[in-house]
Amino acid sequence: MKRVVIIGLMVLQAAVLSAQEPLPKLQSTLKKGLDKVETYIDSSTVKHMDLVYVERPERPWAVELRTDANETTVKMHTDFDFLDGTHAGVSSSSSNGFSMSLGAWVGYRGYGFGWSKELTGGDGTTFSLSASGRSYGANFRIRSYHSNMPEFLSATADPIKVRSLFLDGYYLFNSKRFSYAAAYDQSLIQRLSAGTPMVGAMYHHSSVNYSADPNWDWVYFMRGISKVKFTQASVGAGYDYNWVPAHGWLFSILAMPMITLYNRTSLYYDDSTTAAPEDEYVTPNKVTWNFNARLAVVYNWQRFYLRVYGHFNRFNFGTDDVWGHLYDWKVYAALGFRF
Repeated sequence: MKRVVIIGLMVLQAAVLSAQEPLPKLQSTLKKGLDKVETYIDSSTVKHMDLVYVERPERPWAVELRTDANETTVKMHTDFDFLDGTHAGVSSSSSNGFSMSLGAWVGYRGYGFGWSKELTGGDGTTFSLSASGRSYGANFRIRSYHSNMPEFLSATADPIKVRSLFLDGYYLFNSKRFSYAAAYDQSLIQRLSAGTPMVGAMYHHSSVNYSADPNWDWVYFMRGISKVKFTQASVGAGYDYNWVPAHGWLFSILAMPMITLYNRTSLYYDDSTTAAPEDEYVTPNKVTWNFNARLAVVYNWQRFYLRVYGHFNRFNFGTDDVWGHLYDWKVYAALGFRF
């Protein structure tokens, strides 16, 4: 038995030594790979750009402390025709109310991620990923919250669960003198005023769940619908302008109307008088329009920057019988430090 233990320890030691032997080589390979990625990002960030108009900060990393005010509102409508010929419309609205959140973001040359937690309002969280290149960019955002301010017919109601996923991307036509990153993540600095036409695409998926028993009156008046999920894919064209009134300052405004080419809504019924429990109905594709607007004010000094940013999104969904709108707006301030 003693001999077996000794042999086992010898085998284990040999395995550990053999595993440690290629470790420096693996570390060297990983370091070379990361160096190549950093070199590519550093060079591509300002490649073909007019450095009179755009400046790249020396320090590539940035960390931000963010706080924001936001509100997401879901409005739904339906119409009734009674037997006596009377026509009536019913509308209801759910919102997380005026909410404040606190979070952070960290990134390298515009490639980064962030997370925030709502301090008031709907007890929600937001996770985001972003990438900003010279002439392109993409943003990914997941947000969830529980509405604590539902507008129902009953005096008591359970919070409404809302979860939204946003993915958008853009392409700039004047990337030589205009920088989108200078306005929204400060990986570049706009030195002189410039504007650009741009095209963009957006994918949006949201679910609204108000199926809890205390919400029976809204379920009833919404024709037995207790949950709604809608998915949309939109494309659009717009214009973005960066105004530099003085050294260190930047004002940026973007406006982009969008055509929703893919637009499907899933309706879930749990009222036994209208459909079987949890019966799902998916609407046919319906082309509609949305609107995307953004505004940013930025001030850069030394290794610091301050950004105040706002956006507004409007989404339409539903059927001929039940339809609605989702309004999503946010205004936040970010204090950043480059290193």
